[in-house]
Amino acid sequence: MTNHIVQKFFRLLAVYCLIILGIFAIQFRNEILINKNIGSLRLSLHEISSPDKKNTLKNTFQVVFRGITFYADSKSPVIFFNSDDSSEKAVLTNYEINANTLSLQFDNNCELLFSVTGKDENENLSIHANLTENISKITLPCKPVATYNLEPLEKNGFALVSGKDSQFLLNSQLDKNNLLHLTQADNSTFYALYNPAANITYEKLAGFASANKDSFDSIIKQFRNTFVSAYKVENIPSSSEKEITAYLAESAFQGKFKNAITSVNSGFKQDSKKTYLSSPYLNNLINTNKTLVSYNNNLLYKIQQSIQANTLEAFEIDKLVSVLVYKNNLALANQLFSLPALNDVQTPTIAQMTGILNAYTDLFPLSKETAEKINPVIDNMLQYLLTLFSTDDETLVLSTEEGESSVSETCKLAVALIRYAKLVSNHDVEATGYLLANSALKAIPKETSVLSDLYPVLVENDYYPHFTVLSQGTTNITAWTCSPNVTLEKQGTNQLVLSTTFTVGDSHYLIITGLKAFNYIEIYGLNYRSDKRFESYNSAGYVYDKPSQTLFLKMRHKSETEKIIFTY
Repeated sequence: MTNHIVQKFFRLLAVYCLIILGIFAIQFRNEILINKNIGSLRLSLHEISSPDKKNTLKNTFQVVFRGITFYADSKSPVIFFNSDDSSEKAVLTNYEINANTLSLQFDNNCELLFSVTGKDENENLSIHANLTENISKITLPCKPVATYNLEPLEKNGFALVSGKDSQFLLNSQLDKNNLLHLTQADNSTFYALYNPAANITYEKLAGFASANKDSFDSIIKQFRNTFVSAYKVENIPSSSEKEITAYLAESAFQGKFKNAITSVNSGFKQDSKKTYLSSPYLNNLINTNKTLVSYNNNLLYKIQQSIQANTLEAFEIDKLVSVLVYKNNLALANQLFSLPALNDVQTPTIAQMTGILNAYTDLFPLSKETAEKINPVIDNMLQYLLTLFSTDDETLVLSTEEGESSVSETCKLAVALIRYAKLVSNHDVEATGYLLANSALKAIPKETSVLSDLYPVLVENDYYPHFTVLSQGTTNITAWTCSPNVTLEKQGTNQLVLSTTFTVGDSHYLIITGLKAFNYIEIYGLNYRSDKRFESYNSAGYVYDKPSQTLFLKMRHKSETEKIIFTY
């Protein structure tokens, strides 16, 4: 009897084991393991097959990179938080690999981007969350791989991953459950090789005494005073156009434009060296516009060549985005910001870093989606920049393999850092920009040639000639002007109103491109006609070139703000 019971037990046990094994066999037969690699990054996930051949992804994944794993499973899913603070599990719907970037896509049109930059030992990882407007935050589980330790550095707001021979720094603080939080305001982080010997961080640099706007403003005030005292009116005949332009801009800012323009007119106004740069002050618009058109055509050609050759030379062009807007070719920005060279570059030059930061800052308000393509590139670049810094007491020094950088290129990079950091609300990077500029300008140059080169970079003065986008559309309307405030607005169904500001009693000149031909133009409440001698009159006037849709306009201000009405 006992033997019969034992035999029955083992028979039932065998049946149950076969059933369980069968269930597992069926389950795993329907699951396909997917492994993909991007450099040191390894992606693992499962695809579930179905009879209708419409395969779906299992809601689990692992992204492993140099000692750390970002993952999701049934116990630790990716969580999205809605704007009303409610939360929901994210469902993985698709993945894509494009060049050096992995995209994990979820059911609510959000995605996580993992971008590998650099090569070999210098490979770094950038993580970026693209969140829809109704999603305020995402949490992503992470853990160290075997033989590595994960340690939060709460004081610094980082996380340190340590192995036997190497350490890596995650540029974000993890919570107690090792969850990475990415928000609408702070949607990117960076994971890179950590060099404890260097130990320079943006947070530490932000703590330096002169890493602030007040110190920067004080130095810029000294810079302006130095320029005014160094520039001598009697040197106008031998001055460069850039020196004269900076002198007139500063004079206009200080309310001394009338005396300044009088002195310049006698010594430089008829000089053949004049180009578009000084034309907003010194007229001759039609001729100098040829130099403006030629200059921008040449730059556009360089941009196109840079795209074809997959180089970063285009980012060394000053005011890159302004050139694209002026040439009605903003679509080229999409190609520029998608260049493989951006992801491949390991040691960008100072000029390239400056240009990339400025291009991002200028493009963001015009095309946010395109600008954000290079978020991973900028994250990597900012980490690389730390390796070029050294400190001496309270001074920050920028050096490359060729030696310490010049005052000019240091200041240009510093201002680019400040502009970018203000846009993305990164206090530590902004403070570092102030510190870098203040350090470079501890000994302000005395040469007016150097001062005038730095003037438009360091000084916020809208009297300095600049491009202004008046209207965006199929054809952008832009103005080359020295007016601190120029706007173009619709009035009724058939009128446009151009408003321009300048000092009362003085004249300035505008080149407006992209403006369609009009029937009438009204200035000072009176109808005006086109007149080729308009610049010689002690009043306002204009010439309109229909083929190029360009308006050459002189404005003499009877009041601080004058309005010009175009009727169609």
